[in-house]
Amino acid sequence: LTLTVTDSEGRVYPRTMSAASVLDVLRFECRKLGVEFLTATPVTDLIHRKDTFLLNGSIRTSALIAACGGKAAPAHGTDGSGFALLRTMGHTCTPLRPALVQIRTQTADIRALKGLRSAAHLTLCTPDGNTTDSKGEILFTDYGISGIAAMELSRNALPGSTLTLDLLPELDGQQTLNMLRARCNADPCRPLEGFLTGICHNRIGQTILRRATQLDLSVPCSHLRDSQIIAIRNALKGMTLTVTGTQGFAQAQVTAGGIPTEEFDSHLHSRKCPGLFACGEILDVDGLCGGYNLTFAWSSGRLAAKSAVEYCQSRGT
Repeated sequence: LTLTVTDSEGRVYPRTMSAASVLDVLRFECRKLGVEFLTATPVTDLIHRKDTFLLNGSIRTSALIAACGGKAAPAHGTDGSGFALLRTMGHTCTPLRPALVQIRTQTADIRALKGLRSAAHLTLCTPDGNTTDSKGEILFTDYGISGIAAMELSRNALPGSTLTLDLLPELDGQQTLNMLRARCNADPCRPLEGFLTGICHNRIGQTILRRATQLDLSVPCSHLRDSQIIAIRNALKGMTLTVTGTQGFAQAQVTAGGIPTEEFDSHLHSRKCPGLFACGEILDVDGLCGGYNLTFAWSSGRLAAKSAVEYCQSRGT
C-alpha cells in the first residue's frame, strides 16, 4: 500500500510527492502476478490472422491492448507509431495536434514582459471564426504565452489566430472605465508611469500605457484625455496578439486527435478487429489541465485490461 495525501483542491498524490512511487507500486504488483516485461522492444510489425496477433514475427497473443500513447512528449517514448500500427488493423486516425502546450505569438508588444505572470481571461479566435476562451494564470515568455489558461486553448491555436488577453477579468468594461476615471481624478499629479500601479505588475502597466497613450510616462495623469483613458481600458481588457503556432509535440503534454472512439465499443473492444483493445492517448480523447487526461488514461486502461481478460476467458485462451 502507498500512503497518499490530498491537497485543498481534491488532488491526490503519493505521500512522497514523487511519481516514481506510483510506478514502483505498479511494478511490485506486476512482479507478484508474474507479468513479463520486454523493454527496449518496439513493436514494428503487427499481423492479425485466425484470431491471433503476431508481433515482430515472434510474439503471439489472442488479445492485444494498444496502450502506446500519442505523439506528445517524444522524449518519453511516445513517437506516434501506434497510430500507424492500428491503421494496419483497419482503423482510421483523425488529424493529430499538440495540446496543453505553450502558444507562440508575435512578440513585439510583449517582449518586455518576459517572465511575468498575470491572471487573465483569454479568447482565441481562429482564422475560420471559431472562438474558445479560458480563465486562469498566464506567463509571458520570449516566444509568446504560457500558463494553464493559454495551454488549455492550445489545441485550437492555429497560425493566424488572434489571442485576446483581458488582464482585469474581474471587472467588466464599464466598471474598469469608471475606476480609471476615478483614479485619474483622485490623483491628477501622479506620474503616468504609476497610473496602473496596484492593478497589474508595473512592467505590464507601463507597456499598456505606452501602447495606449503614446505619452511620456513621466508626465502627470492630468495630461490624460478621456479618449486616452478609454484606450487604456481597451488595452487592459483586450490586448491582442497574433498566433504564429505552438511549441509543438516536443513540449506538449497531450495529443489531440487519434483513433476515433466510435471505432470501439463500450468495453474498448475494436469494432474493426476482434481481440484488439485500446486505451489512453491513442484514442481521440483529450481534456483540460487538472488531471483529466491522467484519469482517462488510468480508467480506460483498467477497462481495456478487464475487457481483454474477459474476452480471452470467453474463448478459453
